[in-house]
Amino acid sequence: MDDVEIPRKRTRRSKKKIKPNVSTHNRIGYKGTTVVSNKHMLYSQVTHEHWPSWHILAKSPPTLEGACKVLDHILSKDVGENVSLSGTMKDLANLKVLLLVLIKKHNSFSPYTYLLDHHLESECKKLNDKQLETTRNLQPVDYTLVSNFVNKILKKVVPLRLFGCNHNARLFKRMCSKLACSGKFQNFRLGTLMFGLKTSNVPWLNSVTESAVKMNIFAKVIFNKLLDAKSFLRS
Repeated sequence: MDDVEIPRKRTRRSKKKIKPNVSTHNRIGYKGTTVVSNKHMLYSQVTHEHWPSWHILAKSPPTLEGACKVLDHILSKDVGENVSLSGTMKDLANLKVLLLVLIKKHNSFSPYTYLLDHHLESECKKLNDKQLETTRNLQPVDYTLVSNFVNKILKKVVPLRLFGCNHNARLFKRMCSKLACSGKFQNFRLGTLMFGLKTSNVPWLNSVTESAVKMNIFAKVIFNKLLDAKSFLRS
């Protein structure tokens, strides 16, 4: 019996829909491609033995007015997307309280020489004689020693509620560790730094209704705290 060829059903291929190239920056509240230059952050100025006098924390008194001054400084940061923040200042009263706590803790620990001495003393106990001699001769220090010191300062000075939850705080400490071990010409993108951070777990943002405004404010806070970590590395 001859094989009968079964006719194949012809299917009509639909044309592939091309999605319009629409930017989502205004939806998430910041521009993810904004570049954070490591060279500009760590190598553009001379190092300071003490906390720099030009820093906003050094110029702000430990009062509510000082907290408002720090808040204005944070909101003036450019995260690549202009989101209208009119009317949200009164909704950030809890953030002002946290910034006031930050200023007071900074003033109590600055210039952080005691923390540095205590940190080095505890870390040197873990080193052998050869490593200790290398450290005393001012040779290049292991980046983990620097990273642990910055994380210790962040834990003592920056209120946990500023990050909203332990999850956000852990991710931010991870960013600081990357900053400590990164090269001079390495750059970071703001979208990478903000990846994984959750604004839904930040209580002081609950009064802000629009999600884009929430992310814009939180991106500015994170970006500003990253610059503070830079000051910790340079002081």
